Amino acid sequence: GAGSLVQFEDEEGRRAWWLLVPGGEGMALTDGAHSARVVSPESPIGRALLELEVGDETTLNRPGGAIKVDILQIR
Repeated sequence: GAGSLVQFEDEEGRRAWWLLVPGGEGMALTDGAHSARVVSPESPIGRALLELEVGDETTLNRPGGAIKVDILQIR
């Protein structure tokens, strides 16, 4: 849901975090060693992430092209 921090791994083995919060879409938050991309729960990616659970695999359509991801953690 909104406020969730989602870690995923893409098909090339890269791991990243997305933070689902209203506003600030596209911003990156960093605390030194970790960073997360902000995604609105109302955006297409945000809506798709709201339906996923840890262990799910899906293809997300992004402006830069589709990306296949595995959901590793949800906090």
